[in-house]
Amino acid sequence: MTKSYDCIVVGAGISGLSAAYELHRRGASLLVVEADEQPGGSIRSQRTAEGFLLENGPNTVVSSSAPMQQHFEALGIDADLLVADRRGARRFVLLDGQLELLPMSPPTFLRSKVLSTSAKLRLLAEPLLPRGVTPDESVASFITRRLGPEVANHLVDRLYRGCMLVFPTSFPFVRPSPASGRQSTATAALCWACWLPRAKRSSRASRAHAAR
Repeated sequence: MTKSYDCIVVGAGISGLSAAYELHRRGASLLVVEADEQPGGSIRSQRTAEGFLLENGPNTVVSSSAPMQQHFEALGIDADLLVADRRGARRFVLLDGQLELLPMSPPTFLRSKVLSTSAKLRLLAEPLLPRGVTPDESVASFITRRLGPEVANHLVDRLYRGCMLVFPTSFPFVRPSPASGRQSTATAALCWACWLPRAKRSSRASRAHAAR
């Protein structure tokens, strides 16, 4: 006997599973179909023989928002969340067979081997570039135009693929509203805008530690 469903979800990746969960929550009868042997799509963990844990897809999620936390609780996985170790703030990229530490501040940026000297000079020259808006611009195009191709390839490409599993060449650059007070295309010194919030947080943390 053929069974009928209100909905059929094709693909059991994160998007398909999220859609299936929401449909199920609303009372719909549904079927999820997946060509692979296991669900999850590109989100997959792998333990190596040496004991290292490799994440083949996105490896982090920002859980500070209340809706996200409520979603975790509704799924019953809030107790299984792994909070990132502070040592994980040291991020590395693989370049030419070597692990290189990602620069997280202006001093480490100057010493970093992730970018060549010419790329560093190109990045520092960003405030001098004319302001402009390019409609329907991708993240890769925006970063390449403002900060140079090495920043786009060595840093931004890995960031987007590691957090969202998307290629910045196909991901649209969404400009924040000027009213939000955040950096936008019309804002100069984009490279420093990325570091200032981190520096302020570090300064506040140092003062709080000293007050204890």
